[in-house]
Amino acid sequence: GEYDTSFIDSVYVFTNCDYVEVLRNGESIGKFYPDREEFPNMKHPPIRIPDLFGDVLVEKEGLSQEEAERIKRFVRSLARKGDLDKLTEKERAIISDPEEQKLAWHLYGKYVANWGGEKVSYTFNGYIDGKLVKTIVKGNVEEYDLKITPDETLLVIGDTYDATRVVVEEVGNNDNLIQYGFEPLQISVSDELELIGPSLISLISGKAAFWVKTRDKGGTGTVTVSSPKYAARSITINIVDSTKSTMVG
Repeated sequence: GEYDTSFIDSVYVFTNCDYVEVLRNGESIGKFYPDREEFPNMKHPPIRIPDLFGDVLVEKEGLSQEEAERIKRFVRSLARKGDLDKLTEKERAIISDPEEQKLAWHLYGKYVANWGGEKVSYTFNGYIDGKLVKTIVKGNVEEYDLKITPDETLLVIGDTYDATRVVVEEVGNNDNLIQYGFEPLQISVSDELELIGPSLISLISGKAAFWVKTRDKGGTGTVTVSSPKYAARSITINIVDSTKSTMVG
């Protein structure tokens, strides 16, 4: 797929949280803190998660901290290169015993690459002053939907028309964007609005946007988006004609 040998290198979390706890299928793999060494001049440095093993090799496999770190370093090199023969002498020296190499690769498949295993989801819990303030879940997509969001829900007709952008996203469960979404979309608007541009567009990597503008009257405008995959979805936009409003002094 997107990653050779299913290898995901360091994960960076951009946040103003004090720390992030990462859970794999509901079980904590560790707490991670802002990387002030790599980003010393930032008020809120990114949080670097060096691998998705976390603490499981120590807590679940009974390895020592030193053994766990050696395995992490070895599989990181092996996953990047794809084959033992491509490792440098220094990389092969991290774990030289063939049986231990097999164990390391097995643990990588079990806890990170998830070859042949159960579905995996990762939960990122962000904390400030010890309180949970944000949760983001990344995992397999089991539900799909279209999400329609206008930049503005109130438009005002003045000396000229008013306009707003409308964003359409194909999302899965946990509100994650469907990156491979290229669904065709049919757009229609009510008489209070006018569509700027074509009425037939397509999602690009799960996302698309278009603009609508007011006509010559106030009221409630409706924007409807439909596609072969989804039933029609509609949003409303309130329109005020300020040229016909009465000012009270």
